[in-house]
Amino acid sequence: RLGKRQPGDVSALLATLDAHIVAARDTKMTRAQWSKRAPLYRRYRRAMNRSFSTFTKASVGLEQVRAMSGPLTDEIGRISRKLADAERKAANILPPGELASGHALLRSSWELAQNAFRLRLQSVSTNNLLGAQQASSAAAGALMLYRKAQADLQAVMAQPARQ
Repeated sequence: RLGKRQPGDVSALLATLDAHIVAARDTKMTRAQWSKRAPLYRRYRRAMNRSFSTFTKASVGLEQVRAMSGPLTDEIGRISRKLADAERKAANILPPGELASGHALLRSSWELAQNAFRLRLQSVSTNNLLGAQQASSAAAGALMLYRKAQADLQAVMAQPARQ
């Protein structure tokens, strides 16, 4: 009886219900796929935790290089060695396919950070302002790349939200 009185409203209601059913089905499938991949993500995260921690600690020095205010030359060598070690360990970790681009960004950020420290050390030893500016740019780029890589990895590894 309602269909004969308000055919447009009934059609719109049915279309809305169909859209919700399709969305619920897609969400359920996405969550099921994520559940299958979650152990791989946890394994990757555990394997990378020490490297993440190393970069987080080095970011203090990178901020100083970016600001052209430090760190001390003897600290640069220690930080660079730790970053190089973390990068080597990360190179031996094979990420799940959907994390490969984020992992590559991470590795690039470590290489850029090492370059920033190398340039900073050279600029301090030669008292070269241009070198300090290049080190500052490299440090800013390393920090930016690292944040982007972390955001990308977290977005892929995040559990899909319920709708």
